[in-house]
Amino acid sequence: MTGTRSFRNGDSLRRVHWSQTARQQTLIVTERQAPATSAVRVSIDLASESHQDESADETLERCVQTVASLCESLHRQHCRVELEINGQLITAGEAAAGYQQVMDALAVADLSTEGCRQPIRGGRSGIRVTTVAGQWPNHSRQIIVDAEASGSGGWVDLDESTDLLTQLPGRWRRVCRDA
Repeated sequence: MTGTRSFRNGDSLRRVHWSQTARQQTLIVTERQAPATSAVRVSIDLASESHQDESADETLERCVQTVASLCESLHRQHCRVELEINGQLITAGEAAAGYQQVMDALAVADLSTEGCRQPIRGGRSGIRVTTVAGQWPNHSRQIIVDAEASGSGGWVDLDESTDLLTQLPGRWRRVCRDA
């Protein structure tokens, strides 16, 4: 045990230091080690060739929505989120200002003729969100979340019926576990 600190959303109730909580009249948790922070680079494919058909606006919106959900979830888990968008790298640390910059960049995202199809490599694990032509009978475009973790990769195929909030986290965990 290295010390105590105030309770934060997401802390386990098992770590509550009950005698200090009673003295302070606010939840206090024990720190058992220095917090380990992971960093994840999220790259969004805004290349116009990835969003070519008549549903380009829909696929772009779906990609932006997926990236925003991933960034928000990672930020809530105290990850250092790096967003790669149009060749620019925006880093969101634990501060709200960095996270707001990421969300602002996604809010104004638009198709680019010079969009980055391949993410910048920097020895960091990453997630790339793009589209591919579907192999279903209607050949609609589907969103692909491409995970690169520790040199091995996996991907999650999302169609229009996928609920990002309830289905994506479970699928993502399975991909990371199997990769």
